[in-house]
Amino acid sequence: KRNFFDRLIFNVDKSHLKNYSKLQNLLSERLALLKKMEYDEDWLNIVEKNIANISVKLLNDRINFINLLNENLKRVKIPFNSCQIDFYHEISKLHNSSDPKVLADLYENTLNKNRKIDAALNKTSLTANKVTINIFNNIDRLIEAKNCSTGEQKSILLSIFLSVAIIVKNKNNDRAPIILIDEAMAHLDSAHKESL
Repeated sequence: KRNFFDRLIFNVDKSHLKNYSKLQNLLSERLALLKKMEYDEDWLNIVEKNIANISVKLLNDRINFINLLNENLKRVKIPFNSCQIDFYHEISKLHNSSDPKVLADLYENTLNKNRKIDAALNKTSLTANKVTINIFNNIDRLIEAKNCSTGEQKSILLSIFLSVAIIVKNKNNDRAPIILIDEAMAHLDSAHKESL
């Protein structure tokens, strides 16, 4: 799910892909340093600071995009579902502050504390890619999409695609994007087919 939403963000914010790729490279670099018996402490500190700053930037970009998407999803017209999305980052649990600097500092400290654990696991135990995403079939957030029928899930997915298309259109001087949907009519009833 996280990959799916990151790809949607790439359509709206081209820098998101660049930051995501940079983060992946920094995480790999940190693990490579941790594998060495003797590593340059100053260099590792710089890498972890960069990881923290980019992670918080990605986190904020994702949250802002989901908030914007949710606003658009509230206006989805019947027969499509005006669904809502909840997006939780594990990093957010470190502190409830909305100040990115505070969160970046706390995350940097956590990376520092987790060096031995991460070296033993050969992976970063807390990253910006650890997220929980819940998609609900209406604005009241009563039923999760995973508990809906295949047709309802397809309707929710199309609502998300169409809402992202509107966001892209609004950001590109009203130039509508072209949407390619594989098996667009599969699992849709006649009302949905006609509306689509």
